[in-house]
Amino acid sequence: MRFMLMLHMPQRTASATNAGTLVHQLFVEHPTAKSLLDFVNILTQQEFVIVRELHKDPQAGYETGNEIAINYRYIAKLRRMD
Repeated sequence: MRFMLMLHMPQRTASATNAGTLVHQLFVEHPTAKSLLDFVNILTQQEFVIVRELHKDPQAGYETGNEIAINYRYIAKLRRMD
């Protein structure tokens, strides 16, 4: 299932509109999560969770990226992507 995460940490790239903000968005996919509640339970069972990062592609919508490990302590907000 795919999720949008708002992380409470600096963004990778800064621009004039987001310079100095502590909000970072990630689009990820978890292979076994079946719902938002399921993903929350997976996140809180261990400090780091491995997910696949998704990148925006103007033509295809989202393109699959590499696996990354995220620390649930930095997640400020989660949203399921439909």
